[in-house]
Amino acid sequence: MMTLAEDPADSDLLRRFTRESDHQALGTLFERRAGWAFRIACAVLRDRSKAEDAVQEAFVQLLRKTSSWDSAQPFLPRLRALVVGASLHRLRADRRRLAREARAATP
Repeated sequence: MMTLAEDPADSDLLRRFTRESDHQALGTLFERRAGWAFRIACAVLRDRSKAEDAVQEAFVQLLRKTSSWDSAQPFLPRLRALVVGASLHRLRADRRRLAREARAATP
């Protein structure tokens, strides 16, 4: 069973993907941390399907931001922030959609 402790190899895998375009390193990183990220997203969203989408969005954001991140910083707090941010974005989008639907249903 994997612990939630920071694994120095996480940053190494991300660095390998960024510098060497090592897609296997990215796959390993995703396999290692997707379940952890999913549990965070589920806690925020309380919906498994939306949590899956939030995790995917967080990893997409991770890929977009890898070149600008300081590799000396721990990986897990950065990933957690992306997952929580993507989850909260989904919650806000759902609220806006529900408000629009309620306005449209009002005569």
